[in-house]
Amino acid sequence: MFLKIFNLIFWVGMIFFLGGITFMFVMDPEVTSDEFWIYFYGSAYIISGVFMLGWYFIYKLLKK
Repeated sequence: MFLKIFNLIFWVGMIFFLGGITFMFVMDPEVTSDEFWIYFYGSAYIISGVFMLGWYFIYKLLKK
């Protein structure tokens, strides 16, 4: 059960991250380097937040 939940959280985060970067290039092909890195690090913070929430819920499930 633990690995299924972890894998779900991991892959959802990766899909949002990679999908978001791909979407950015498709929608605005003239993206500058600065915009890319701002988006990249912003996405990394969002993903880390998703992972932290995921770990919290996994911890709550395992504690029962």
